[in-house]
Formats: sequence, structure tokens, C-alpha cells
Amino acid sequence: FDFVEAFCSTAETIQMSENIPTAIVIGASLAGMSAALALAKIGMKVELIDKRETETRQGAVIGLAANGYRAIEEILGKESCVMATLDDKGLPMDGGSLMMPWAVIREALCEQIKASANIQFRGGLNLSEFDDCPRNRKVKVKFSNSDLVLEGDLLVGADGVYSTMRKILGLPCATKAGSTVWRGSVDSVKVGSKLSSLLDKGLVPLRYKEGESYVTVYNFHDKIPGKICWSVSSKDPRAEQCQHPFVLFETIEDKDMTGVLRELFDESSRESIEKSFQLSVIDLRSIDDWSPSGGWGGIGRVTLIGDAAHALRPTSGQGVAMAFEDTVILSRTLRGLVFDLQDFSCCDDALRKFENERVERVKVIWEDQWMRAEAGYKSPESIEPYTDEYLKWLRDGV
Repeated sequence: FDFVEAFCSTAETIQMSENIPTAIVIGASLAGMSAALALAKIGMKVELIDKRETETRQGAVIGLAANGYRAIEEILGKESCVMATLDDKGLPMDGGSLMMPWAVIREALCEQIKASANIQFRGGLNLSEFDDCPRNRKVKVKFSNSDLVLEGDLLVGADGVYSTMRKILGLPCATKAGSTVWRGSVDSVKVGSKLSSLLDKGLVPLRYKEGESYVTVYNFHDKIPGKICWSVSSKDPRAEQCQHPFVLFETIEDKDMTGVLRELFDESSRESIEKSFQLSVIDLRSIDDWSPSGGWGGIGRVTLIGDAAHALRPTSGQGVAMAFEDTVILSRTLRGLVFDLQDFSCCDDALRKFENERVERVKVIWEDQWMRAEAGYKSPESIEPYTDEYLKWLRDGV
């Protein structure tokens, strides 16, 4: 999927008045794209920036919790191509959530972006600094690999857990959660493959634990023929240095399982096997130390959303759901204030209101996801079920 091709027609045809307020969104992540669409919908011109020129297909499975589904539906409308894709390709899970290959939702959002006349995408730009002096009419954004200088009325950081925006703001960087993760997919299953038997065994045909290492396989064959995705998550001390996830499972006694796992990894792309990452979070347990006035550290005409603001443990589809909820509350807060945002104080007040409205809900969910993720490695049976009251609060969303 070519990021540049997806956006070039939009970039060439935009003709907008200088009087229309501009939002600059850093990061064409799921959070960044949803924010761009929401801000364009309320009447802003949007500059959507990403360091990548082309989008790879790396990534396996994404869960979208019910509250996240409601949020993206509010942003885009039920008749949008994104909602149609979610309904068509997503596999229903308990509690109203959906599970799908990561690329499915990514590509659907890209198509929606391409159709918006208010959004200009610029790829291949590495953010280096921004200047948000209150005396200046606009916030200025500069890049390390280009002479381009963008000016906007507000700046949104959606550049993920290893956010450059966080670094420039002087906020604590992401911290390792102690888990090494691999993710991959098999696009087709050969006749006679040991994996073909997994296609008829439901959504999660294989989940296996060896020591402190988990492998989980997700089957999308019902909606995407032959599509199997997998993830490995490990707290084994060897994991951070090992070159191949099979090392963590090669001593298991079940030879049939060994054969399935070896074939699963062998049929996956070399990139997904060789490229592990250290799961990291933004530790909200210490948020009062680095954001004593509330919110999560934005200032002036600058705010953060999604993983850049509050990356949490991925246990039940709440990561992307929190990003989509951020976008909903941000657009609700700014709707009706679009032309007032050209005033520094008004923009500052609106963005602080947005962060303060979000932070308490996010903290509760962050702490719950951390607890459940840690218990999953140690004693899954000790995890208490959710109360009906909590589930209603969670799923009702914002």
C-alpha cells in the first residue's frame, strides 16, 4: 500500500482560504488519521504529517472494543467506508468488540483520508522542533530533513508511544513494560500445510503458554480466506536478545505443537520474524509528577492523543479505543470554537479542557489493563471478572 499514492491527489487539489484555521497533526497513525478526519469534519484545514513515505503491512491483529467502535462511528458516520469495512471484515468478539487484521482498518482510514478535500498529507518528514510562542500568530513546525516550515492554529501529536512530540515537550519518555513482542501473519495456507487444520477451529484456534512466553493465533478465514495472524509475547529473559521467536518454544515436548509453530513462523515474512519490539507504555501512575495542573502534559496550542499521550498494555482492544475516544472529545471540545482557535488563549483553554475531560477515564482503564496484563503472565486464574457496572461504564464510552 503506497502512502504517497493514496494522498497525492488530495495534496495537489486542495485550495483553501487563508482564513480557515489549520490543525497540524503529527503522525498518520490510527489516532492521527482519525484526528485529521474529525478536525476536517468540524471545518478545519488539516496538515497530516508522517515520517514514512510508504506504509508497510507489518502488524498482525487489532482489537477494537465496543467503546472504540462507537467513537469512530461518531467521528465518521455509520455510512462511511470505514464503518462498512469494520462491519464486513471484523470478527465479532464478546462484549461487542471486533477483531481484524491491522492492515484492514489502516487501509480503510487511508481511503477516507484520500476522499477528504480538507486534508493534505505530507510523508517523509521528520519532526525536529516546534515554536509555540504566544506572541506569534501561529505555531510553527520544522523538520530535520526538509526546509519546509508549517504554520497552524493548533498542533496535535499522534506520533505513537516513542513520540518525538513528547520529547520536545519535555515529558517522560515511554518505559519498557518488560515484554518482548513479535507479530506476523500468513496470507495463504498451502494445501497439506499443518496450518490448514487451524482454519476450521474458530477465531482463536491456538493459544499456547511455555514458561513466560505466549503464542496466540487468530483465524480470519471466515471473512478473509486463508488469513491467519499471530503474536508472541514473552517475559522470558532470553526473549530480548533472541533472533527468532521459535527459540522460546523449541523445547516443548508436544511434537505436533512444535511442528505447527515452526511452520507458522516459517511461512511468515522474514521481517515479522526478525523484527521484535519491546512493549512500552506511558506510565500514568506518575502523571501527577509531570502534569501537576491536570491533563497529560500538553501546553499552549499543543496537545497529544493516543499512544503519544497514554500508551497502555494491549489486553482487550482499549489502545485504539482510547485513541478514538480522544478524537471524539477533542472534536466535541473544538466544535463551535474553530475560528476562535486563532486566539492563543482560547486555543490553550480549549486544549486543556480536552485533556482534563479525558485524563481520569484514561487513568482508570490504563491501570486495569496493566493489572490484567501482568496477571496473565503469572496467574491468569487470579484475574477477577469485570463487574457489570464497570463493563457498562467502559462499553458506553464517551
